[in-house]
Amino acid sequence: MKLWQELVTTSLIGTGRKVPVLPSSGTPLETQLAALRGVEPERALLGAAALLYLYQQSGQLPRTQGGDLPEPCGTETLPRCRPGATHYLSMMVEGQHQDLLPEWLTTTALLEQRVPEELLPGLLEMGRKRSELREAIVPVIGQRGRWLAAQNQCWEYAAEFAEEASLWQTSKRGTRLLMIQQIRSHTPEHARQLLQSTWNEDSPEDRASFMETFTVGLSMEDEPFLENALTDTRKEVRQAAATLLAQLPASRLVQRMMERAKQFIRFDQDHIEVALPEERDAAMIQDGIEELNASYGSSNLGEKSWWLRQILQVIPPAYWVERWKMAPTVLVGQLEMEETREWKELFLEAWSAATLIHEDAEWAEAILTKHPTKTHLLDIMPPAQREAFLLRLLEAAGDTPYRNPAILPLLMQYQRSWSPELTRAVLIGLGKYFSSNDTSIYWQLHSALKEFARRMAPSFVAEAESILLPEVQKTPAWRRSFDEFLTVLQFRHQMLKEFSS
Repeated sequence: MKLWQELVTTSLIGTGRKVPVLPSSGTPLETQLAALRGVEPERALLGAAALLYLYQQSGQLPRTQGGDLPEPCGTETLPRCRPGATHYLSMMVEGQHQDLLPEWLTTTALLEQRVPEELLPGLLEMGRKRSELREAIVPVIGQRGRWLAAQNQCWEYAAEFAEEASLWQTSKRGTRLLMIQQIRSHTPEHARQLLQSTWNEDSPEDRASFMETFTVGLSMEDEPFLENALTDTRKEVRQAAATLLAQLPASRLVQRMMERAKQFIRFDQDHIEVALPEERDAAMIQDGIEELNASYGSSNLGEKSWWLRQILQVIPPAYWVERWKMAPTVLVGQLEMEETREWKELFLEAWSAATLIHEDAEWAEAILTKHPTKTHLLDIMPPAQREAFLLRLLEAAGDTPYRNPAILPLLMQYQRSWSPELTRAVLIGLGKYFSSNDTSIYWQLHSALKEFARRMAPSFVAEAESILLPEVQKTPAWRRSFDEFLTVLQFRHQMLKEFSS
């Protein structure tokens, strides 16, 4: 309300500099305000503020629904989750242990159950505020949830879009982005065709946003469209296209990078030889080779080394195995040789990036074995390989596993559910650490404990207490962190039990 803003302004600068202007009689509110005209400015200001405050607090008449009523909700096909599971969801929607909500949602989806109707508004509202939850929310809200989402624009991320072609042509960027994400998840070809239908009319900002959705369901069927996008007038679009094409080993972009690499890299007898590119030509620029920028985190590389790194990081690591007939462990070991040490950072950064882009688990383990600080590579290993790698590290560390500076960061990187074997190994290691009076990672481990509780097998709650509590009682400084750890593990244990009880 405009008058309220005027009163706020007057209160800030003082009635001596600005006298509140009150309306003459008209509506009932204006009649009451008009009665204050002519009194002292200070009294008029306070009286008007009191009236307007009460007026705003009293609300308004409900709006009348114009046009046809919405179609009723369709019949549910999924059963409601069990009452006990509902209780735990209610606690999280109300604010307790909200960081465990993804596990509840994932478990419900795996069991092909749905959220009870009474909790749908609260859950949909959480999805509005926390976009990272949306993908997990949508599969468990059922027909009623999608129907509710269609009635509230704030929840449209969970709605089913009808009349796609018409909506695509007329909607704003946010709605169109949600549409293309939703369609891309089940029919990538249809999403691409829909995007192509308006590509030339879309703004550069829209095109750049829409390109990001191609990470879902990316395939060689997208390659012609992405290759064409390399010539887009917008830098962000070209960069997005190059990033996506780099993930397709058979793409023309990757083949061009391989041809470039042949000019600069060769294996001579027993070591790698490097020649740096002399220039960044127009073709390289179009293929996404960027100029050196400190924001890329490669300040130790010179400009030409930076160009070469970008070429190498697009090439699948398996290419070098095939070309030079050497295993990944041998090639990574080459970086320690005196003849190659000059280029160690260049190859390590490029091969690590390529390993991540092409999700090469064999290369990930080879690099992590020699360079365990590359913790992000742990994510691309299959669960069994990842756990075997971590268990070997813990076993090799003997009685002092957490004195190995690589172990704690790697465990923190492993953000999925841990197996019983890894859970037990970590608990035993924690017990040894608590009993050793070692304080080298005291503060890091305090914050890590609660994270561990979110990932450990929850059935180990009793074993965790029996292993750790006797040691914690000897060192009171650990008590608070241990209690928080145990509370989270107990909550998860009871919550997951409710799905099967």
